[in-house]
Amino acid sequence: MYEGSPRQGTPIDARLPQPVTISWPERTSSIFKRVNLEFTGNLATLASGNIVWQVQGDAAGTATQYRWKLRGGMLAAVVTQDCLGSGTDVLFLSDNAATCVVPLGIFDRGAPNGSEITDGVFKFDLGEGMLSQASGNKLLVSANGDIGSGKIRVTGVVWGEEVPK
Repeated sequence: MYEGSPRQGTPIDARLPQPVTISWPERTSSIFKRVNLEFTGNLATLASGNIVWQVQGDAAGTATQYRWKLRGGMLAAVVTQDCLGSGTDVLFLSDNAATCVVPLGIFDRGAPNGSEITDGVFKFDLGEGMLSQASGNKLLVSANGDIGSGKIRVTGVVWGEEVPK
């Protein structure tokens, strides 16, 4: 039959699932946030519908005394309804819509449905992490302008931790 190598983890039979290379984040993160957002309108000021991470805080509910520390993520961004803006823009993760933390991709504010902003899955690793500027801040998906009634969907996962101020 088929010869496999148990030492290398190779299956003995080709009909069995084959080894797959996966991306495993560093093991110091305590929070993994699933991201599945679809938003529209002015991405420079939007602060609801585009929230990636809102600090949960402790059991007493004191979220304002905690900050997020983003260590990495894997995200994909796709236009799901024709955008009606004009000009070129940058889609990025932001600290309360004020500061760019990680740029995700450049896109046309008039992009048609199906346009990939991240050109597939965009993976990033921030090493020791990026700490939010202030306690209670939100990690958002932002841009510098308006896409009108167009829609952009961002899916994936981000990881990190919440730290007391």
